[in-house]
Amino acid sequence: MQTRFFDDLQKIYQFSHQQYQKRAHWYRVLDGKDPKRQEQLDQFLADIDLPTDREHRLAALTRLIHLRSDSLVQCLKQQGKDEKQIAEATRQAYRWTAQLHQTDHAALLDYVEKQALLTPYYRSFLHGVHQVGVEFNHWFPCWKAHIIDTVNVSLQQEHGTEVMSFLRQRGLLETTDNGSIEADRSYSALCQEKNRWVSRPYFEVFHEQISAIISALRTFQEQLQAHRDDVFGLHNVHHNYLQALVDALAETDLSRLIKRWAEVDRCWMADTGPLQIGHPLEYYEDHYRKAVAPEWDLRMINPELQGENRRSAIVESMYTQQCEEMSCQDHPAFSASLQNLQRAQLYLGRPLLYYGADLEGLFSAQVVPNDEEVSASHGKKIFAFADMVLESLRSRPFMQINAMVYGDEFEKHYRNHLFCQPEQWFALYDALTIGHEYAHVLWMDSRTETAMNCSGQFKNLEEFKATAGGMIAMWQDPQTDDKLLAQSIRDTIRRSVGLIAWMETNEVQPYYIEGLLHLSGLFHSQVLHYQTGQQGLNISLNPESTTLLRQWYNKTYRRIARHYLDYRDAGEFLNEYVYHNGTHWRPRQATAAHFVEHYWQLYREVGRTVDDRDHPDHWRSLCPTASKTSTGV
Repeated sequence: MQTRFFDDLQKIYQFSHQQYQKRAHWYRVLDGKDPKRQEQLDQFLADIDLPTDREHRLAALTRLIHLRSDSLVQCLKQQGKDEKQIAEATRQAYRWTAQLHQTDHAALLDYVEKQALLTPYYRSFLHGVHQVGVEFNHWFPCWKAHIIDTVNVSLQQEHGTEVMSFLRQRGLLETTDNGSIEADRSYSALCQEKNRWVSRPYFEVFHEQISAIISALRTFQEQLQAHRDDVFGLHNVHHNYLQALVDALAETDLSRLIKRWAEVDRCWMADTGPLQIGHPLEYYEDHYRKAVAPEWDLRMINPELQGENRRSAIVESMYTQQCEEMSCQDHPAFSASLQNLQRAQLYLGRPLLYYGADLEGLFSAQVVPNDEEVSASHGKKIFAFADMVLESLRSRPFMQINAMVYGDEFEKHYRNHLFCQPEQWFALYDALTIGHEYAHVLWMDSRTETAMNCSGQFKNLEEFKATAGGMIAMWQDPQTDDKLLAQSIRDTIRRSVGLIAWMETNEVQPYYIEGLLHLSGLFHSQVLHYQTGQQGLNISLNPESTTLLRQWYNKTYRRIARHYLDYRDAGEFLNEYVYHNGTHWRPRQATAAHFVEHYWQLYREVGRTVDDRDHPDHWRSLCPTASKTSTGV
């Protein structure tokens, strides 16, 4: 029975891939080849009062296909729109995007029904996920408008850099169930009552939307009860999980919220099946109270990719070596991190259905849950979506700004790597992306995040820590060859520079700041050179500069590890490398700072200009077999 089930999963996986390809075909509008879609696109642009030119079409397509709003927001700013107009336009863009992807999800469910794929239980499972997800699509815009666009803006205006101090002094940060320990996330929102801020659970603040979600979850439970999971025997696991979600969403006692959601995570960790729900887990958007965003999705494994993966052992080897050299084996974080690393479950696949905050940008990989007490007893899960990432990168048009900044040779090398070297690409994804997720668990115990987040900067350091850990583990692995090592540096250059485009996108601020830290090292080691007034970078990948770069990462990572072990505020460390100038974060390294300013200006001027000298189709024709998605990690 499992063999047939996995055969059906592969068909669904391929159907989902084909749906992505159809969405990516919207890019043909830029080539003047799809007048019907161009008409739809231009109507959307007219609705948000943007000119219907090629650059604005590209910004809209980036929102629609790749779920990123930053380029569209820059277009709105350049057209002189005020904050209220931008907020309304981005809400319209969310609704437009949600409708397209929601229609695709319904089409996938229809395909599964008509082909009678999987089993009656799992067909009901997919439908239940979708119906709940539709309600999350209704909730997320309300959540964002209230917490991100209203409350946090007011807090910033009232208290400036002292927001965290104010929240802590007034007891407005969520606590664990005994009320004595500050939690590292929240499931509540602030409201103003009688000219003072008070905390209220999601159920009260978003009563209409949460009630609809709870109703959909109960219907989901009833539909599943009509069947049994005869393939994996997970019916009781799913029932307990859905009930825990209902209980958590319906909770009105602030002191019990963390406990309720910890139980959700515990029930979720018991699900080891090939189709797993992702409930509200992440909190990148809210930098103050770390309110968990309304995300909802269904992840599926790629049956062809499940197998032995060495990355955990490679990261563990690096970690134990670092700990031995630092003589920190007696620290509580050493054993806690090692246990989490050894028990982490790895799932390779793709997000099949996604809703809510996921329509603001899908993750390339993820390690969860965040609750360290749950992790201490139940471990963590790592999800990695290599196929989806590769599809996304290959579908995008080539941009003029990249040729201007990196030069044609660097770009040609990148395109060859992307389209013609799939084995190397997947090896690099495994090392840097999956390695990043494993490295998240290092140097951490149950009190680390709360202790280090006094200034609200923990996430802004944690992303760099994870990437640096994955890189160092890769570099120390004796099986890493010179070509892969060089490509890892090229990839870091390209990613770090590209992250500058997220300077004003608050929900991904941790990644933007991570990029600034990487750039500090790249310029310090003279892998990158830039002189004020020149258009692009000079890139030196000679042995001297790359050796200096690796030394910089080793030294910096060791200092971060000590910072974590000492439970010191993350802002203290970041202050050595970056600062906030009142408007944006900037690197302290002088050359890096000049380049960031230059690139940001360039991005605003030509960041949406396509490089028509080359086209992805050219590379697909050069490497037709290699350009097919994937063979595995």
